[in-house]
Amino acid sequence: MMHNELSNIFFALKFYHDKQLPLHEKIASISLISMKLRYNTFMTSLNQVVNIYKEVTIDNVISLNMYESPSFCCTLFVFKNGILKSWLNLKIFSVKNSGLGLFSLKKFKKTEFITCYLGEVDENPSNEMYTFKKINGKPVNSASGLLEDYWFGHQIQHGSGNQVNVTITSGYVIKAKKDIDIGEDFFYGLQ
Repeated sequence: MMHNELSNIFFALKFYHDKQLPLHEKIASISLISMKLRYNTFMTSLNQVVNIYKEVTIDNVISLNMYESPSFCCTLFVFKNGILKSWLNLKIFSVKNSGLGLFSLKKFKKTEFITCYLGEVDENPSNEMYTFKKINGKPVNSASGLLEDYWFGHQIQHGSGNQVNVTITSGYVIKAKKDIDIGEDFFYGLQ
């Protein structure tokens, strides 16, 4: 797998976390730490300041659910080595009535780390729409009422055939299955 700024941060968090926890509980704990990276944070293991945050923009709110507004757009940014990069874009999906989708804001090479599937442990995953191997990727932030989009991994649409351009590993890593251009939609298959 090809590494990049976001993968270095993710694997640094994963490496220095308690190795005794089952993987899904470790990923859930990393989710809590990742939320703290919304501010410039010095990571000793990387010997530098990092920041992962999202910006939400909505031109005209036409629904009580802001996620249904046609102009809703949420951008994930990664700050590392003193450089800020636009990473992913979450907005209304290109296929009508499909809800939100995830789009690339940078070029990804085949096998490159795109994001990860973070969230909270869900012992009864059949009750949730966005659960992968016991992780609910879409918990609600009770303080704001907004859904916490842990690095946006849960918003990748299902696809089939040549449409599939990402894979998700048992370790909750999402990587490119082929080269991905800026603006391209993300799809994963159930292979």
